[in-house]
Amino acid sequence: MGFLFSLNGRVARLPFLVFVLGVKLAIEAIGYGQRHYMPPLPIDDMMLAAIPGIITLILMWPLFAVTVKRLHDIEWPAALALVQFIPLIGIVIFFTRSQYYTADAERLARMFELAGVGLNIVALVSLGLFVLLAVIPGVNRTNRFGPPPGVTRMAEDVY
Repeated sequence: MGFLFSLNGRVARLPFLVFVLGVKLAIEAIGYGQRHYMPPLPIDDMMLAAIPGIITLILMWPLFAVTVKRLHDIEWPAALALVQFIPLIGIVIFFTRSQYYTADAERLARMFELAGVGLNIVALVSLGLFVLLAVIPGVNRTNRFGPPPGVTRMAEDVY
């Protein structure tokens, strides 16, 4: 459980890559199945349409924790992991502000356009961070976050 919830320690490239891709693929598969195989819902059952979003919110902390530990492994600032939360801030601001402009369709359309551009830029930054974390090797020595990933397991196996 420490792998998913703790901010302490380090994570190597492969476990990071497998976890993040697994989570992303699962969320996309649920969303795809929902869009293509679920019948249209009456307004009363619209909560079912939020399932991928709810799963994403639940998995935000484990994704954040694993990203922080990967950043520890390459000795980069853990604050870079906060990039993952920027889309949430934008979405909250957008939906809280859009209620004031429902009467003005042109203004609402402009807000959607700006939000789309902003979210696309943030998505590219987040994707860039993911690629860098998946490609850059960790340091091969003990740093302030612990020994390189896998070293403690080898030491435990010896004893």
